[in-house]
Amino acid sequence: MKNYQIKDTSGKLLFQTGAESLKECVEIAVKNKVSLKNAQLMGSGACVDLSGANLRGADLEGANLIGANLSGANLSMANLKDAVLDVNSIWKRRGKRTSTPANLQYASFRGANLENAKLSCAELKGADFAYANLTGAKLNFCADITDVNFSKAILFEASLEGSNIKNTNFEKAIVKKTNFERTSLVNVNFKKAKFWNTKMGNASFANVKFPNFTTEAKCKIEAKAGIVKDKIYNIKMKENMAYYKR
Repeated sequence: MKNYQIKDTSGKLLFQTGAESLKECVEIAVKNKVSLKNAQLMGSGACVDLSGANLRGADLEGANLIGANLSGANLSMANLKDAVLDVNSIWKRRGKRTSTPANLQYASFRGANLENAKLSCAELKGADFAYANLTGAKLNFCADITDVNFSKAILFEASLEGSNIKNTNFEKAIVKKTNFERTSLVNVNFKKAKFWNTKMGNASFANVKFPNFTTEAKCKIEAKAGIVKDKIYNIKMKENMAYYKR
């Protein structure tokens, strides 16, 4: 056992305790309801291993988790507003690339607040974002968004540009002004999702289920923002390809 410290990005001490690992230290802090706002959890160039950690309800607003391993972690009901997990942030800061994206495979973000969180290039296979608030979140260029649950999630003005999305559920999700441009969508369920001004330019579709699809190949798209607004977008169908025509 050794003494571990958690500091914020300015160097201010947030929490310290004796533990077997930094993961255990973080879990103890969360269990004791310590705010880890702006926590620096990237380390000196090293990726933090929080795989399988129980971080339910954690306050990680603005935390630096770039390249972190959160595979199998429980972050349900956690606050990750403005948290940074994407490798693009390293490229900007260091002027060079890193080959270590954040590992969020099979992690639970159920009901979590991920407003404006940066998750681009992250490994998201099997992650659960049901009921999560992903307003303004960046999930661009993720190579494997497979078997992910976004049911009833809020993706208002979120961006998934250039990502590969397969066997994923967006049922009853709010995708108002969401950016799906240049995505690959295979076996994706949008049934009962709320669309409005959703961007899907140059996206490819295969076996995608849209809400309220009719034989006239139209999709009724509605958004709820205090007042319900209805708008009709035409969808041309050719084999397994669909194109939105505004």
